Amino acid sequence: MSNNNIIKSPYNFVPLSEEVYTPSWANLISQDVPFKDGVSGKIRLRITAETPIFIRNGQKQDKEKDRNKNEQTTKQDADKKPQKFSQTRDGRFYIPATSIKGEVRNVLEIMSFGRMMVDERAKFANRKGATKIPFKNSVHDCLPKAHRDSQSLDLAECVFGHVKDKDMLKGRVQFGHAFSNNAEEEPPVKLTLSSPKASFYPIYIKQDNNNNKYNTYDDGQLSGWKRYVQRTDKCQSKTSTDNTDTTITPLKKGSIFTCEITYHNLLPVELGALLSALTFHNTPNCFHQLGQAKPYGYGKVKYDVDLISPEDKECSFFLEQFEKEMCEFKPNWLTSTEIQELIALVSNSVNPNENQFNYMDLKEFQNIKKNKTPFKPFSKIKKVTTSLQAIAQQEEQKEAARESELREQKRVEEINKFKKELEERDKELCNEDESCSASQPSHIELLNKHIQECTDIREKQDNEDLKDIINKYLSKWKEERSRLEKEIDAKRKVESDKNIFTDGFKAHLNKANSISTCFNQCDKWVRLAKKYENGRENLNEEELGTLVQKLKELYKEASSKDKKDCNPKGGKFIKKFRDVIGDHNKTIELFNTITNQ
Repeated sequence: MSNNNIIKSPYNFVPLSEEVYTPSWANLISQDVPFKDGVSGKIRLRITAETPIFIRNGQKQDKEKDRNKNEQTTKQDADKKPQKFSQTRDGRFYIPATSIKGEVRNVLEIMSFGRMMVDERAKFANRKGATKIPFKNSVHDCLPKAHRDSQSLDLAECVFGHVKDKDMLKGRVQFGHAFSNNAEEEPPVKLTLSSPKASFYPIYIKQDNNNNKYNTYDDGQLSGWKRYVQRTDKCQSKTSTDNTDTTITPLKKGSIFTCEITYHNLLPVELGALLSALTFHNTPNCFHQLGQAKPYGYGKVKYDVDLISPEDKECSFFLEQFEKEMCEFKPNWLTSTEIQELIALVSNSVNPNENQFNYMDLKEFQNIKKNKTPFKPFSKIKKVTTSLQAIAQQEEQKEAARESELREQKRVEEINKFKKELEERDKELCNEDESCSASQPSHIELLNKHIQECTDIREKQDNEDLKDIINKYLSKWKEERSRLEKEIDAKRKVESDKNIFTDGFKAHLNKANSISTCFNQCDKWVRLAKKYENGRENLNEEELGTLVQKLKELYKEASSKDKKDCNPKGGKFIKKFRDVIGDHNKTIELFNTITNQ
């Protein structure tokens, strides 16, 4: 397809609904008076970067702006400087809570058929030659009628709060910063972080595919909620000039961030809406987008949600409450055009450098206006049809549950039958073990026999559940065998220690072939003396004499390093041997004797 016949763009739109959902309980919301069925708790959110990600350290730039009275000039200068990822003073990378909250709120607004909020004063002009002629309508005028009525609150405003003139409502959901313990920086990259402005009406105004005329801000309606296309990976960017390019240092794909979301006094349907926005209504393989450079594939992230509290309800319960509410408002909510287009955008990734989703150059912009090329929805471009899966599908679930119950019943019967046979066998084996309890080696021999027999039975089984049961018995018997073997080893060690102490210190010390092993022998001897000689904790005088002679022999053959460690003035052996000798002065005297021989 020729570039003259398509409008290239790294973003697309979720169309605006003609109706706006406004909760009936909006006027009853209070921070102090809880709803009768209100819930409070926490959600643990895990964010995994599926492509490299970059979120600018805004705090650093703000400080730079504060140093200069000319804020605009300083902002331009700051944008030209290499940009770093948000980072704490101790070096941890993090995603600011406001970034996550803003993105989730936008998804909730779309999924709950919320109101698009735009600056009522925003207005564009149409360029004709060298002249700019203002459009008669503002951006706000191009919204559907229901979106221009701001008297009632939509669901996002109820949950996240709002400020309207003198009226305000505090939000009941708080996001924490998301910190990472594994994030690593990629090499810096230079990007042109710009995009067509909303004044480009062939894209930002909904077109009716009439090739003879474009709808404009004079007679058209906004295209909808803008969302960048997901990419399988970052793409190579084309840079322009030093004045337009920005150098960023993104974090690598695979970076993981975690945070908590705290909510207070939400109705079950509101919590369901929040969970639905986080999980795209529990739809697999859907991704969110965070940070800058999204047109180039950066910032594609996966959210994993764990409902910490309340503990007595699953996520599916709250999702179902939200689903029911939305289906009452719009019966075809699950398959509506708005929802289908959103899910198409968040669940379908394009190749990094797929030309259809790059920015247009100046010549292509001119051709678009000249040829009156229509801008197609993403689902039409990719030829995909997607919708949400209902959380509760009553009849199908009941039938599936009945079939599953019958299968489970049959499986349990087979398992119980085999389990009973194993229990009888285990009882018989335990009786045999008790009859041989006087001899631990005999016990081990019997256990080896039982383990081998049970292993042979397991190898003949195809049923994985039955294998698991056999493995439990095998684990039990192997644990018992290990315990008996340890008891035998412990008895052997006790016997060995007694023999060592009986043979005497000199014989024990003769085994040492270095100063280090000599200490180890002394340390062991002191522990034996404590055990077998009324708690004695140090070498006696006779043993010290034997030690001096042995150390003299070892010192002659010792390495230069060991000789250095024997220095009475701070050698590392001084502290070690002091612990077994028990007297610092004696230890110094002993090493003076050894080193001055």
